Amino acid sequence: TGLDLSAVRAAPRVVAVLATFLTAGAGLLMVSNFRYHSFQKFDLRRRVPFVAMLLVVLVVGVVTVDPPRILLLVALVYALSGPGQLLLRRLRARRAGP
Repeated sequence: TGLDLSAVRAAPRVVAVLATFLTAGAGLLMVSNFRYHSFQKFDLRRRVPFVAMLLVVLVVGVVTVDPPRILLLVALVYALSGPGQLLLRRLRARRAGP
């Protein structure tokens, strides 16, 4: 039903190196000046469009398929969204010219 990685065995040293870089990268992103979307203006007390509620149900359905992998993917996309937005802003500024 999904991606089965149970047959893949990683050496403990490889896992340790990956965990080290992942931890260092997360730490650097936490103290960086990258802008991230904060979701503070997300107000559920007001009337919510039907399409938004449908999207929430769809997201919950997708997460229930394989929660660990889907939530890890969401976390990685969010973590990379700050540097990605900065890169896009700089590329757009470069195309616009001086």
